Amino acid sequence: MMATDYTALTQAVLNTVEITERGRWDLADYACLAVDRYGVPPRQVASDWGFAAATIRRWAACARTWPDPADRLPTLTLSHYMAALAAKDPHGIIIAAADNQWSTRQLADALRADHAPDPADARRGALERGWRAFANAWQAAADAEDWDTLAAQWPAVAAWMEAQRAVRRRWSA
Repeated sequence: MMATDYTALTQAVLNTVEITERGRWDLADYACLAVDRYGVPPRQVASDWGFAAATIRRWAACARTWPDPADRLPTLTLSHYMAALAAKDPHGIIIAAADNQWSTRQLADALRADHAPDPADARRGALERGWRAFANAWQAAADAEDWDTLAAQWPAVAAWMEAQRAVRRRWSA
């Protein structure tokens, strides 16, 4: 159904009584039309249609990302596609979800695992920041020729260097 203007589009949405999966995609397509073609802000569309503005934005984003109905896999729901928008490669994660027959919960778990930071990277980053802070302080003391401070810090330097070696041994094991 191609609406001729925003008013006709709004009437088509309000006439969509039965929200089947196809109906949800129709609403996504209508949201995309309202926002992109007719230039109506998502907040106004949400108010006119009785949905949350965030829902309108997500629907429009889904319809924009998968504009061709032939690209919308029948084994997946609109909820799968909405969740996939958060992925680095939404099209790839949708293919994986279809191939593995993931529920929306399994898809969300896969997305969380994809975005989860590596704990080893966090440790390495903390060590690197600690080393930079220490090196800057050491350089400042050397530049000021503050030999007493440098001599006082030497045991800490030696202990830190030994800890670094131990960490590197664990990482390489």
